[in-house]
Order: sequence, then C-alpha cells, then structure tokens
Amino acid sequence: MTNLKDYLKDQDSLRCDQGSLQKAVFKAVSAFNVNTSSKTMANTSDKKLSNIPKFGDCAILSKVTGIPTKCVYELDEWESVKTDVNISGKKALLKSSSLTCIPVKGDKINVGTIKPVK
Repeated sequence: MTNLKDYLKDQDSLRCDQGSLQKAVFKAVSAFNVNTSSKTMANTSDKKLSNIPKFGDCAILSKVTGIPTKCVYELDEWESVKTDVNISGKKALLKSSSLTCIPVKGDKINVGTIKPVK
C-alpha cells in the first residue's frame, strides 16, 4: 500500500543525473484543490518547464559545446507513475517516478533522468 509520503508534491526536490545542481524545487500546479499537508499533489501533467526547474550546467550539453552550458531541455513522459490513483483526472506521481530529459542540441540517445530526491 502506498503511503501519502510516497507521493510527489509541490515543493519537493528533484535532481537530474546530468545537472550540476544537487537538487532543485519542483512546482506542482496541475492538480487544483488536491492537497495534503497544504502541499499540492503532483500528476503526469506536471512536466512543463514551469514545473521542472533548471539543474545548473548540463553535462551532456557541456560535452557537446566544450564549455559549461546551462540546462536547456525538452521533457518526455513521466515513468513509474501510480496507475490506479488519479489526481485531477491524471495519474498521480510518486517519489519513485522519473522523467526523461532530452537536452536541446543533444540527441535522444544521450539523455538525463530527473527523479525526486528522497
């Protein structure tokens, strides 16, 4: 059984395995009036650039350009979501969910993985 603490919520921290920052703050905005402990619950619609923070310099883009290059990316779909729980009509996100980051100017082979910090 999934506990409430296992769900991804507004203001939880995320980390990209290709970013220079250890963590950045996530902004859940898609689930209106679905809160726990005064924090908005996250769903699969929370994957816009306004939700997902920048993670500093991107190792992939820095390798392509040859100099430290800030994170600029496109986002794929959330994976490992809670399929039997909907938040505002979309699948709920867990602290075990992940999101593939496709660096702009990169390729779809060299990607980053964004995951919640536990």
